Amino acid sequence: MNRKNIFVVITCLSIQMGAYAQHYLNYRTTYTPITSCFAPQGELKLSLTRQLYWPDMGWAGVYNAGYRARATLEQVWRNYLLVNDNRVNVSYAYSDNISLHSCYFHTIRYNIFNVEGANDNITFDGNTNAFNLGATYHKDLLPFLQWEAGSSIMFGSGHFIYKEYLLPDNYTLTKSHLRYTTFNHNFLLGISYKHKKLQVTAQLNMGYLRHYNIEYDPIYPFSYEHIGQHFYAHQADYYIDPALLVNINFSRIGFQLHGGLPISFGESKINRAMPTVGIGLSYKLIKSKTGKDSTEL
Repeated sequence: MNRKNIFVVITCLSIQMGAYAQHYLNYRTTYTPITSCFAPQGELKLSLTRQLYWPDMGWAGVYNAGYRARATLEQVWRNYLLVNDNRVNVSYAYSDNISLHSCYFHTIRYNIFNVEGANDNITFDGNTNAFNLGATYHKDLLPFLQWEAGSSIMFGSGHFIYKEYLLPDNYTLTKSHLRYTTFNHNFLLGISYKHKKLQVTAQLNMGYLRHYNIEYDPIYPFSYEHIGQHFYAHQADYYIDPALLVNINFSRIGFQLHGGLPISFGESKINRAMPTVGIGLSYKLIKSKTGKDSTEL
């Protein structure tokens, strides 16, 4: 295949893939929501949660309902595998009102960054890893209603790779690397309703972050112009993440469904606020020492 044909193929793929391009390029490690409400003293719980970003399917509006439904399912499955936030959480109820937690967070980002007005898009992939320590205070408003407030700190790192072709001089695929460490201070507010095994929680995570120790090798011109320079201009950022959680808690095992809308303000030019949907599984390693069960009213 000669260079002209290679260029045609690259252009066609870029146009086709650009239709599926989403604004998932965010550098922060997102807090996957978990609630501590109604946790009785002495309970030690392990929780695993994963959330994906709901795809923007506006581009499929011109197609019939069957195609839109199939394309949406394909994009949801793709995001479950390639654009997601994950949390491994261990929480301990120090008292009936105070819970302590330690978490590991991992995010995955793989997508195409749509460059509006340009003849090409930027394929990128990245991940972040972080550890977190925090505490939450929760208290009854009514026997079946509690509020919670908490705070935590997070330390982590990120690594992103941008891929572009150096055209028209040659057709070599180049890779730019961006590495950084990050600090995050999170605040949590929530209110939770409980009836038997069912628990419904409205929650708000919000806070600020700072990226530092930045390394790159280097970021090539197209990626730097459309992505890199914005990262350097917004190494400090703040965010607000509203979420709704539905939990079903049994004697030992619990299940969670949740949805949210993570919003980062400094990254708004390269990252559109996209809805999230997630699932979770929890297991009580140690039940309450007081004999009180969190599945009770």
